Amino acid sequence: MKSKTRPISKSSRTKTKKSERVAAEFISVELAEGCLSPGPSVPELAPQQLAPHDEALVRAFQSNLLSLISHELRTPLTGILNALGLLDENAAEGSVPGFSRAELVKMARQNAQRLHRTLVTLLDLAAVESGTFAVKLREIELVRMVRSRLAAHASMLRDQSLELIENDDVAEVSILGDPGRLTRALDLSMEVLVLRARKGVPFKVRISSAPEPQVEMSVELAEGSLTLWDEVWSHALAGFEGGTASPSTAFAGVLQSEQAFLSRTEEGLGSGELLLVHEVMHLHHGSCAQKRKGNVVTLTMKFPSLSSDDAVAAVLTSRTYELTSEPSAVTLVLIRVPREQSVPDFCSRIKELLYRVTDGAYPLLERREVALVLDDYKKSDIGKLLERIERSLMAQLNIKPEMSFAHCPEDVADPRELVERARSGFAK
Repeated sequence: MKSKTRPISKSSRTKTKKSERVAAEFISVELAEGCLSPGPSVPELAPQQLAPHDEALVRAFQSNLLSLISHELRTPLTGILNALGLLDENAAEGSVPGFSRAELVKMARQNAQRLHRTLVTLLDLAAVESGTFAVKLREIELVRMVRSRLAAHASMLRDQSLELIENDDVAEVSILGDPGRLTRALDLSMEVLVLRARKGVPFKVRISSAPEPQVEMSVELAEGSLTLWDEVWSHALAGFEGGTASPSTAFAGVLQSEQAFLSRTEEGLGSGELLLVHEVMHLHHGSCAQKRKGNVVTLTMKFPSLSSDDAVAAVLTSRTYELTSEPSAVTLVLIRVPREQSVPDFCSRIKELLYRVTDGAYPLLERREVALVLDDYKKSDIGKLLERIERSLMAQLNIKPEMSFAHCPEDVADPRELVERARSGFAK
């Protein structure tokens, strides 16, 4: 882990530049007078070059990547402009020869959705490539999030004539997640299945909490999509999950040879979309798997249990290193739950005493503890917060639980060590 560096003041930079200038003048004078020898010259290393065949191959792939991206952007944009142009030209007549106004609006909407999906996917792939595709984990309600994404895809389901079937036997499932990134993973998973489904079949979504939180989506694929699924999509998912297809570039699933580009059987960015799903689930310490039974394909997104030391460590790491390698302040407070209290209920009471939306409380069931994760607190302010929590618990429950905390970076430099450091503060 990189250490945190102090910013250099203006006076320090001036002194540094002056000392460098003086040193350079001293060395040049000494060399001129023969007092110092410059030593043997070091040969310059020639830049590494590819073999002509490999260089031509790389250029061909780059050219085909640009052609693919250009095609995927221009095609839906042309559809939007044509639909709007017909509507505009025939605005006075109120009707369009050969099309209804509803058909043209639907055409423009579908192409706009496709263009939006492509642009967002390309931006996400670029973020993965540059190393800035990060997550900030916090507790979120999975059932509510999945249902909101299904509602957002209602028009797509109607266009494919799919019947949505959801399970209603789970009220709430709490997981650790980044709402924005997880939304993208759910959207991409739904779109991969819905857009390749056979018309008029059920689209089943099941959310469960045991043995671990997970979301299952299944649908019967159209005949024309089965070969593509077997040859591209299922292999990509299996490779990501097994660690055998970790691409050197985020655009590996998009790159195609000229022959593959010209002979491809469907539009889109290839398995690059599934790479994003895999990346999001990896950052959530979860997984994404697929299985096929006949023509029915099921995608399963699994998440780790919320009540574990590993889950708390994941939250601490994501809070500390949200987008850069430089740490920000994060505090872990561990509160031992009294024997007469249930851990989930006690955790709920603690949550009600927190002020900031970003502060989180997580139940550690096996250890009968509640873990508080606090952002950007000074270490000197933590004692005041704990005193307020203690007073409230005394007033409500007449109990005074044991508490201990650790601060990063003041107590430990690595946020993964916060759990052990905070637990060491309890009385033996």
